[in-house]
Amino acid sequence: DVRNYGTVGTADDSVTMAAAIAAVCVGGEVVIPAGITVTIDNVTLTSRKISGRGTLKWVTGSTNPMLTMAGVSPCLAGVTIDGESANHGTTVAVVTSSATQPRFEHLIVKNFRYKFFLSDAVNSPGGQVAGCYFYNCAQVNDSDIFGVRSSRWSFVGCDFEHVTSLGHMIRFGQYAVAVGVAVTDCRVIGCSFFDSAECAIVCETLTQECVIDGCTFRDCADGGVKCEGDVLELVKNITISDCTFDTITSATNAPFQWGVPGTYVNNRCYDCNGGFSLVGGSLVEGNYLENCGA
Repeated sequence: DVRNYGTVGTADDSVTMAAAIAAVCVGGEVVIPAGITVTIDNVTLTSRKISGRGTLKWVTGSTNPMLTMAGVSPCLAGVTIDGESANHGTTVAVVTSSATQPRFEHLIVKNFRYKFFLSDAVNSPGGQVAGCYFYNCAQVNDSDIFGVRSSRWSFVGCDFEHVTSLGHMIRFGQYAVAVGVAVTDCRVIGCSFFDSAECAIVCETLTQECVIDGCTFRDCADGGVKCEGDVLELVKNITISDCTFDTITSATNAPFQWGVPGTYVNNRCYDCNGGFSLVGGSLVEGNYLENCGA
């Protein structure tokens, strides 16, 4: 129990949280009970878990990350994480520093003005995001809820809702970083993406062997899934299957837009202003479009 290590419920509980993390063994767990709010800034979570039914908040006006995840299997589970968006600028909230298999489990994440999460390039593989709900995040241009720059990440059974500016819900690849190592073997399975001012998922330069399966995209103004980046030929072997695209409103952008060959099978599109935007060499079969194409 985090309360055993100092005062909580203040404007800055970072010292208490850091003491609780240091006190438990590697693989141990710090619990934030229901009804308890812990406000933190620039705390490092190394090979341990923060869990519970309480709330984590970010120190008002901070220009530091809220939390850095490091070590083996650092984990956030069960808690509500509130970014209090009006109080922050363009600082990433949660980052990794050579974290192997970082985990996000059954969280409620809300009100982050800029990027909620950004992995370091290459050195934090095997991330797992499962059963989480993300709401009202990425409120300024060039912000994303999740920016993934390491390989073998999976998103399973998550819901993303309400991105109000030109950011993405998930961005894969080496975006705005001079790293020549591919981001490979990522999976987005059974997730939903609702009410986005931009494209929900984007695969940037060096995204390869990515699978997006069984997902639902609705009211995403600028498309469901797309590829972009400086070197499109470095995006390879993307599969979109068994997904539903509904009410993609852009007249110029398609439910999925790809500048490179990919595999697109058994998808359903309803009431989308655009159709499919594909290139030669793609495998396209078993798809259904109804009332699509402006």
